[in-house]
Amino acid sequence: MSYEEIPPGSLPPIITMAFANFLVAMVLAFTLPVIDNPIDFNAPTLMLAIPIFAITVFGFSFDRLVRSSVQAAVAYLLSATLTVVSTLFSVLGQPSQVGASDAFLGGFRSVYGYGAYPPMLVCAGLSLLLMAGVAALLLYKIRCYRRSRQV
Repeated sequence: MSYEEIPPGSLPPIITMAFANFLVAMVLAFTLPVIDNPIDFNAPTLMLAIPIFAITVFGFSFDRLVRSSVQAAVAYLLSATLTVVSTLFSVLGQPSQVGASDAFLGGFRSVYGYGAYPPMLVCAGLSLLLMAGVAALLLYKIRCYRRSRQV
């Protein structure tokens, strides 16, 4: 009996990080317009802490990143960049201007009757696209690995 790891072991933490960024960005997209003073809100801490905690659960570290594939390193850098950009939007943005978001979303309203904050929605959408792309890469690598093991 032998045990071995499927090679793309560094991609699931990146999918988790992108998914965590997506969830936090979606929540903040609909809650930032409701808050009167977003600077007092702890959104920046939340935006940085949750995705990092999500990949820490997997035991992801810098040493593991250095030993991983180029695709995993690029995906991690993209996910980290999206996290930082989302954090900057939560700090520097002016979500009290809901009228601009109505034009951006075609009159879409949230459950609370307020509009959504478009830059956070864009960050959430980019995180979702990154998550889907890395998941597709993971499935492709697993498929190639299984084909090579059958021969």
